[in-house]
Amino acid sequence: MGRNKGADASIFWERYRDLNTKDWYIAEKINVPASSFSSWKNNNRYPPVNKIMEMVRVLDVPFGYLVPEYQNTLPTQSNKFLIPLLNQTLSAGHGADLVENEVITSYIPAPAWMIRLGTAVAALRVVGDSMENTLFHDDVVICDTFGWQYDGIYALHFEGNAIVKRIQKVQKAYRIISDNAKYPTIEEPDESENIRFIGRIRGVVKEF
Repeated sequence: MGRNKGADASIFWERYRDLNTKDWYIAEKINVPASSFSSWKNNNRYPPVNKIMEMVRVLDVPFGYLVPEYQNTLPTQSNKFLIPLLNQTLSAGHGADLVENEVITSYIPAPAWMIRLGTAVAALRVVGDSMENTLFHDDVVICDTFGWQYDGIYALHFEGNAIVKRIQKVQKAYRIISDNAKYPTIEEPDESENIRFIGRIRGVVKEF
């Protein structure tokens, strides 16, 4: 979603003030100087979209609460809303090649509560059997784009491949676990450049 940098954001900041939070805290959490945050707020200017996404995550509110006009742009279907299915697959095996350009191939219905994630969510198809009996070949998983958060199942880039694995944080390392016991567990140093987290798996769609 693009935002006009000159657009008036008075409703955005009015709703933000209603949440009664501290500016310095939000600025720190979204990794911007307090002076920049104050400038956006005092001049009724929208933050960059990626920073709005971080704000709604920290504030735990729907994207459409702060940007109400966006509520009308989310495709909906009865009591669900639709999220994009990307052409990138996630390997539950030995790795899936990274596509050069991710494109939306279709939209799939997701539970209504996921609307709070706004544009920071997408669906990807699983290939392989390393995550059985949790995820199966051809399952479609719903993934956020918030990177590493805490132990759980993640979509990630590892050694140049797109994979889906269970991740545990141990001292100075990430433990990369396949739920299928046929596949070995790997430990990768937490400072390694070979690993980059896309986000946590929020759900699985068996049929759509």
